Amino acid sequence: MGNKTDSSQSIGQKPVFHIALREGFYEDEIQVEHNGQIVYQKNKVTSDVRIGLADSFEIPQQEGPDILYFMIPEKGIKQRITFQFSFTVYMAVSYIDDELRLTVSDAPFGYM
Repeated sequence: MGNKTDSSQSIGQKPVFHIALREGFYEDEIQVEHNGQIVYQKNKVTSDVRIGLADSFEIPQQEGPDILYFMIPEKGIKQRITFQFSFTVYMAVSYIDDELRLTVSDAPFGYM
């Protein structure tokens, strides 16, 4: 048994955001800004309906509040989310009914 603060965070590891772009994306340009810096920018992001996932990435958390902007420029979508966690967080972002929907968990999401 090793020293763990939870099932996904080893002592001494900096917490991260695991971000999964899930359902509803079709050839979209996606941008994600973290505390004023573009940390993800990709064109033609498309969800794989077989597994419910388009893409995923991770970014380190900062000291203090983390401010994330999720943007789909050609659809006029820009959503701000502010968090302050001290442990690794898993986020799933979907585009449904012309809006972004966010699910947050302290455990990884399962994909086939």
